[in-house]
Amino acid sequence: MLGTMPTPRKRDESPLNPRNFDRHRQPLLVFHLPQRLYDAFKGYVGSLRPQPNEAAVLRLALEQYLEREGHLSPAGGEE
Repeated sequence: MLGTMPTPRKRDESPLNPRNFDRHRQPLLVFHLPQRLYDAFKGYVGSLRPQPNEAAVLRLALEQYLEREGHLSPAGGEE
């Protein structure tokens, strides 16, 4: 029976792989949005081409807002 189990894929350790990180070690923030804000966000993301990842859109918007408000120094290459 054990011989029929698929072997796990080895993680790509290439530094060029943008997913070469342990997502379980990254800080996580979960929150609810009012329906009005959620609808506007979904409409905005849906209008973009190519369609980006929703989390990437939220990270960029938060980063730009915090930089503008003086709570985050301009991007220095850190995610």
